[in-house]
Formats: sequence, structure tokens, C-alpha cells
Amino acid sequence: MTFAAPVWVHLVWPALALTLLFAWLELRGRDAFGSFVAEPMHPALVQQATAGRRYARLALVLATMLLGIVALMRPQTPGGTETLSSRPLRADIMVALDVSRSMLAEDAAPNRLARARAEIAEFVDRVRGHRVGLIAFAGRASVMAPLTSDYGYFRLVLRNVDTDSAGRGGTRIGDAIRRATAAFGANRGVPRVLLLITDGEDHDSLPMDA
Repeated sequence: MTFAAPVWVHLVWPALALTLLFAWLELRGRDAFGSFVAEPMHPALVQQATAGRRYARLALVLATMLLGIVALMRPQTPGGTETLSSRPLRADIMVALDVSRSMLAEDAAPNRLARARAEIAEFVDRVRGHRVGLIAFAGRASVMAPLTSDYGYFRLVLRNVDTDSAGRGGTRIGDAIRRATAAFGANRGVPRVLLLITDGEDHDSLPMDA
């Protein structure tokens, strides 16, 4: 077994020191945990325990801290993981989402826009290794998230996209396509994919010419 973040092993010493402090307080005949509770609160929060219970409690505290440290170290089986940065980026995917007022129609629960956001989030979960970006469009198109492999950031932006994101009413699909083409940037030698999500007809933006 290996560890992805072995640096956290140094927390073992503070954990042992804290446990020894509790043990020292117990040996002095005091409730270790009660020592950290204000005197007026003792009747409600501090229970007198037998010696066996006190030592069991100390062992439980130490075990909990050690298990937490092991979790921070991220144990891994050899060959069982792959670092994201070492994977080749297989494609650049730009999602163009219609945020016009018609997307608030409730023929899809809870409405078209919320349903589209949920579908996009699910799609992103399946495209690990690709870069994804987001464009919101209505009467004009705006890049909300540039191409990125930071899926947490992408989801954060996606959750906040609404009908005010484009700043103007309408459905100009051609503008979205042109903005996506510009957002792809220089050719990186990887496939480019535009995922267009809309519910309306184009308003004279000439998408076929884009």
C-alpha cells in the first residue's frame, strides 16, 4: 500500500501528545474531558466514569485521530489510481446553454433551464479527462466558464447560470456558435465538441454561417 499524501503522517505526534495529556489528567483523578468544560456546565455535560471507561474513552479518541490522519494520507493500492494531470486531454467540449426566458417553462420539472443544468452536470461526470467550458446565450452569448479540467469550478458556475446571465432577451444561436469557436482558441491537436442546448428558434443570427 502507498499513500498519495504521506506528509500528513507528522500529525501523529500531536495526536499522541494530546492523548498523553488526557491520560495525565485522568491519572490525577480528574475527568480529562471535563477539564475543558466550564465548571457550571459540569452537571449537564460531564459524567463520572469508571477507570475502565476512562481508558476505553482515551483509546477511542486516539484511534479516531489516527484513522483521520490515515484518511488524510489517502492510502492507495499500487496501480489502482491515475493522476488526472498525467492523463492526455482527449477533447475540448464547449457547452452552449440557452438561458432565454422560454427556458423557464415548466413542461420539464422543475423547469427547462433547471433540467438542462442537471443534465449538463450529469454529462460532465462522465467526461473525466476532457476539458469543458460553458457559454450562456440568449440575445447575446457570454463565456461563463472557459475551457477547464476543474470540474468543481465548472459545476459552481453552472449552478449560478440563470436567465440574467446573457443580459439580453432573444435566442441568437449563431452568436453562441461564434463565441464557442473563439473560446476554443488555438488548435491544440485535440477534437473539439460543441454541445448546443436550446428550446427555441434562432432570431436572425445566421447559425449556418457561423
